[in-house]
Amino acid sequence: MQIRQLLIDCRKEQAELNSLINKREYIYSTLLPKAVKIKEVDVQISAPQDVMADTMAEIEQYDSAISRKILTLSRKHRKGIDMIGKLNDTVQRNALELYYLDSRLLSWEQVALEMGYDVRQIYRIKNAAIDELLKCQ
Repeated sequence: MQIRQLLIDCRKEQAELNSLINKREYIYSTLLPKAVKIKEVDVQISAPQDVMADTMAEIEQYDSAISRKILTLSRKHRKGIDMIGKLNDTVQRNALELYYLDSRLLSWEQVALEMGYDVRQIYRIKNAAIDELLKCQ
């Protein structure tokens, strides 16, 4: 797998995992204030339906999806960490790890701020790091 693509995939997988977690947390939050909520069904012959079981089933589906995504992400992260670990320059390693592997999904501007560099300098650091990794391939 190409170095750039692996790093991009790590970031994409992390974004998808964050999205699943946020959706699951939202569903949990709908349960908290009411614990059990009864929903009227539009069909006249139906009795009110308890949606707690449906909501818990939906949460279980998200939990399964999150578990699968974590497995995929952890494999890619390990490859990414191993790859980035080949860099001798600590600044380059930190920049790539913060952008591609950090669960906060920082922008390059945020990486620059966190590391105390100008954004243009961070881009130069990133490009030098990627070039160095391409040489190691």
